[in-house]
Amino acid sequence: MSALYLGNTLLGTRVGNLNHGQDFVRGFLKSLYFVAKHRVVKLFKTVGPATPHLTVFAVNADKTTEFHRTGQVIGALGFDIGEIKALFLDDPIVGTVCTGPAVSDNIFTVSHKTFCLSMHQLRTQLTGMSYDGQYFGLADVPELLCELIDSTIEWTMQGWD
Repeated sequence: MSALYLGNTLLGTRVGNLNHGQDFVRGFLKSLYFVAKHRVVKLFKTVGPATPHLTVFAVNADKTTEFHRTGQVIGALGFDIGEIKALFLDDPIVGTVCTGPAVSDNIFTVSHKTFCLSMHQLRTQLTGMSYDGQYFGLADVPELLCELIDSTIEWTMQGWD
């Protein structure tokens, strides 16, 4: 039923007048975002049951294009109670700025500022990177990201599709 409400709202139909109108969906989506973000932050800041360390994760990123807008989808793979979890972090619009430093800074901003991970957490928990192959030819994004978090490329494992 929720999908029908959302679909009709996106098509411009005013659905109901109490908690089903266009304003409700906008507010509800914001609430969903904050709850999901809180859970991801909690996962990254929780010591796992198997080790006395915080959860390690791999960041992944790729270019997206929706409605003629260029973005960069950024996600993470992390461990949660023995399972690998794929997490969507953000898809900010990057426009025409697609240089290696800009792409690296975008990944850093999402993981450091949006998800409140400290520099120490990024240095110790970020152990993997997965990108489109172009990110390696684009001024070596993995190397630039390691420089931003004051880490070494040897600490992380990189891969591409």
